[in-house]
Amino acid sequence: MNYFTKIGGLAVTMWVALASVHAQPGTSVDLKKPKEYENRELRSEKTGDKKLSLPKRVLQNTFTHYNYYFNASNKLNQVLQRAKAGYQDDYTQLLPFYNYTLDLTAQQKQELDSVIFKCTAGILLHDLRNDWIDNLYLLLGKAYMFRKDFDSATQTFQYLNYAYAPKDDGYDVPIGSNSSNTGGVFTIATKESKSTLRKMVSHPPSRNESFIWQARNFVEQGELSDAAGLIEILRADPNFPKRLRTELHEVIAYWFYHQGAYDSAAFHLTEAMDEAETRQDKARWEYLAGQLYARAGKNDLAVRYFNRAIDHTVDPVMEVYARLNAIRINNSGKKDSYIQDNLNDLLRMARKDKYENYRDIIYYTAAKVEMERKNTAGAIKWLKKSAAASGNNQKQKAESYLMLSDLSYDTRDYLSASVYYDSTMVDNLKLEEDQQRVNDRRPALKTISGNIEKIREQDSLQRVADMPASEREDYIRRIVRQLRKQKGLKDEPGSGGSGSQGTGAGSDVFSGSKGEWYFNNPSIKAKGYTEFKSVWGNRPNVDNWRRQQAVDRAGGKTTSPGSTPGTSGSGSKADSTDISYESLLAKLPITESQRDASHAIIQAALFENGKVFLESLEDYQAAIESLEELLKRYNDPRQKEEALFTLVYLYGKVNNTAAAEAARQRLRSDFPKGKFTGILESHASGNATPAETNADRATKKYEEIYNLFLSGKFDQAKLEKEAADKEFGSSYWTPQLLYIESIYYIKERQDSIAIDRLTAIVTGFPQSPLAEKASTMIDVLKRRSEIEDYLTRLDVTRSEDDKVERVDMKDQQIVVKPAEPRKDVTEKKVEINREVPVKTDSVASKPAIVSSAKGFNF
Repeated sequence: MNYFTKIGGLAVTMWVALASVHAQPGTSVDLKKPKEYENRELRSEKTGDKKLSLPKRVLQNTFTHYNYYFNASNKLNQVLQRAKAGYQDDYTQLLPFYNYTLDLTAQQKQELDSVIFKCTAGILLHDLRNDWIDNLYLLLGKAYMFRKDFDSATQTFQYLNYAYAPKDDGYDVPIGSNSSNTGGVFTIATKESKSTLRKMVSHPPSRNESFIWQARNFVEQGELSDAAGLIEILRADPNFPKRLRTELHEVIAYWFYHQGAYDSAAFHLTEAMDEAETRQDKARWEYLAGQLYARAGKNDLAVRYFNRAIDHTVDPVMEVYARLNAIRINNSGKKDSYIQDNLNDLLRMARKDKYENYRDIIYYTAAKVEMERKNTAGAIKWLKKSAAASGNNQKQKAESYLMLSDLSYDTRDYLSASVYYDSTMVDNLKLEEDQQRVNDRRPALKTISGNIEKIREQDSLQRVADMPASEREDYIRRIVRQLRKQKGLKDEPGSGGSGSQGTGAGSDVFSGSKGEWYFNNPSIKAKGYTEFKSVWGNRPNVDNWRRQQAVDRAGGKTTSPGSTPGTSGSGSKADSTDISYESLLAKLPITESQRDASHAIIQAALFENGKVFLESLEDYQAAIESLEELLKRYNDPRQKEEALFTLVYLYGKVNNTAAAEAARQRLRSDFPKGKFTGILESHASGNATPAETNADRATKKYEEIYNLFLSGKFDQAKLEKEAADKEFGSSYWTPQLLYIESIYYIKERQDSIAIDRLTAIVTGFPQSPLAEKASTMIDVLKRRSEIEDYLTRLDVTRSEDDKVERVDMKDQQIVVKPAEPRKDVTEKKVEINREVPVKTDSVASKPAIVSSAKGFNF
């Protein structure tokens, strides 16, 4: 830095000091100091002793500004930046007003304490008449608020308001009184100079700004009425500076946001857009304004601000959700074309490399766009792509699989729904209701999908069995060749295949035209690879690869990529190591007994699905369809009576009274003296189900068993429980009774049986509150001998103070006397630093009341 630059800098500094015609008003500070520093005065305590000359003012302003205010302000900004970096917006929900939370700022207590220390030191170590003291107080109040110390923040802002209010020849003027009105207008704000030169060279006073932060501090505490009063005063104040109007709109929008007045919040938020620090912050507020207008029903304004957010944002996640929201609320006549245009824009984004890491979200949004126009097939297509592109984004993958699951369930594709619900990671779902839905549907759909596969498999086997013998033989042999080819096995001897006739590759290898080498011809390579597998099988890379027995055994472990019609609906049968004509023929229900067994499997599957749809999923229509299919195909009285009874209930649930009455008449005519007919007659309304009846009986029975256990009749209770379990299976009472039964075996020192019962609770009822207790009990039982040995060898000696002396209370009188003050407690005076009054709660110590009696005290 050359000499002239230094001189110029000094001149500018002096100019800044001279521009402040009136120094900031000062106040005295009462500070209790440590004993060794009682006789030392701080610079703030010397305020007013001497005139603040120009050189002193320049020095004081420079040091206060750059050594304290500058550093404290930067550190406070760093706290906010860290809080923003640790916060992530969820664009599927209404955004919070700020992109950080006070919980995140309050976690940085050490940094905020540093800000408070620097502000306090800057105030106490300098003359209170310099121009930066009020700015330090404002920083101090902000730090208290971000630390969630709202009372201290309130006191600081209040002190800044009173101490730096306009003075009349050094005397305080009552704020908002007749003494402070100008031209008949009441004001509380400090009138700021309109001089351009003054604005260029001086920092504006912080008193007016403190009003805005005081209003926000009230909102953060939930004191909305206090905030509203202050806001209304500032809005009507003619002296409130124009430079702070956007900040005032921001706090007004924040106040309306907390009130749920979305229309007003959106309006004032749009007026405060200039307060956004970055382009992305502005885009975020535009997105929020779109959400607020959408909730207020002003769709045109909502679309406008969502489109502005699309234009300004640098966050692709915000962009895709802004497009989705704009599509949802667009009410123009060209809705279909509008949706297609936005869908095309989304897919163009997905093709760009810079959006590669966000393709899962883009495809997920594309699926939602498709659902806006009821295109379920298109939505499923994009959801599959979203799940495949998720990678490490487990939360988005869970959301994609959840939507896939729900769409499959709603379209009655229960097999796919079961697979997708199994793939949904519940812990990564945001909403508890979504987690609960997955947990409720997953086990039920596993049963349903298994039964559907059984039905399809048996139907397929029956169709093949019904073929003419010659046609059936050709069909089975064709299936055998396909399965063996898929596994890389040779064709069966005598099957007519060409796989065992040699490689046939010699002519292809050596007769290639143009002198082309074998490995340079893809078609010859592919053909040779296929023929090699057909002759030698799918050989694993092991030392005994020449042994055909080992090859066949390894090939048999290979999982078929899918099931084949006519053999297995699930693919499980095709995985057998014995893939031959005889093995597949043996699976067909050709004989009468085999056909009856096949029909029994279908009957049981249809009946069980009807019960699961009713009891676990409460899907009445699906339950009706399953039971109606059962009655249409079979007339087995063992299941027909209960099926008809259940249909009466189901048709009542869907308000189909005609069908319910028809089912009731069929039940009465076919089973006039049946058990369920009797139940139906006893419930005239027809609203009792077998599940409800069994539940009542089970509850009553298990209550009796429970009482037997509690009364100590363990042997009888155990026998009753075994009989009840055979009749009712698992129930709500099962874990409780297992736990009590384990206690019985623990008492009998049969720990192995007790551990078995406790393990049944942990594995069979993991959601039960007793599962955790059972796990703890298992751990204790495994260390029972060690714990008992330790307790046996433990020598416990009671201290003299623990002994209880028996006192004869007869003829004793209790006299209550006030206790004398403790002499070891000295009274401490609490002095509050006047420059930062802090609101404290103090509780006066009251002497304990001692009740004296002969021989003992209370």
